[in-house]
Order: sequence, then structure tokens, then C-alpha cells
Amino acid sequence: MYVLGVDPGVARCGYALLSRSAGSIEVHEAGVIRTEGTTALPRRLLEIFESLREIMALYTLDVMVVERVVFKTNAKSAMAVGQALGAAFMAAESSSIPVAQVSSNEMKLTLVGDGSAEKWQLQAMVQRLLGTEQSIRPPDVVDAIGLAFCFLSASETVREGWRLS
Repeated sequence: MYVLGVDPGVARCGYALLSRSAGSIEVHEAGVIRTEGTTALPRRLLEIFESLREIMALYTLDVMVVERVVFKTNAKSAMAVGQALGAAFMAAESSSIPVAQVSSNEMKLTLVGDGSAEKWQLQAMVQRLLGTEQSIRPPDVVDAIGLAFCFLSASETVREGWRLS
């Protein structure tokens, strides 16, 4: 099973491609799609869309899993993340890849055992799960790996509850 984890953002969109076979999980590719703040928003969203499509074209993906974003205070930030999320949805749909959404709390609960875990705790657990001492940066990559790892680690029943398509 190949899963693309995406942590949406306009300036930085984290992604990670993981697979599971014979009980082990492997990271094939992970990184950040960066867009320039001086570039017009439609162009930045197109860059995210095209970059994700390029990644999707390299593998036969079973699902793209994105963070279900919940914002309580910062509407500007919520709008930007929502726009990047839309670009990711379009890339998946145009590539015929099903989409699932996992909240940050669900991911942290699955991986760390605490839905309100701090960023550093998630990073430490992702490093441990991958068996590396090397620090994984930036946080967008940690979140993308965490999303994909969470999806691959969940039961089929739980995964079906996260699917949008």
C-alpha cells in the first residue's frame, strides 16, 4: 500500500510518500513544496497542484491523506491552508487518487498516545518509528510523515472512516 501524506500550506506544503509491505513501513520520499510570498496566490496554488501531480505520477498511490484542519482564531491562516488543501484535493482527483482526512489530534493519539501531544513529541515519535536519530525538519515534513504513518498503522475500519472518496 502506497500512501501520500500531505500537510497543506501555501508557503510550505509538506509531503511524504510511505509504503507498507510485509508489516514494515518505509519512507520513499519526503519534502516540502515551497512557494514565494511575492508570487500571486493563484500561481502559488498552481505550483502546489503541479508539484503534487508530479509526485503522484511517480507512484501507484492507494490514497492521499491530508490533515483535517480546524482553526478557532486565525481566519487568514485558515483561508490559506484551505486554499492549499483545495489544490491538493484537485491534484488527487485529477490523478484518480482517493483522499482521506485525519485530524492532528487523531494522528497524535495514534502515534504518540496523546491527542494533545506537543510538536516535539510527535517529531520524537516519528524519528523513533523510522528508526533514525537524525532530526526530521521542517515540521511540515514531520506532519506529512505522521499522517501517512498514522493511516498505514490504523485498522481498515478506522481508515474507511477517514476516507472522503
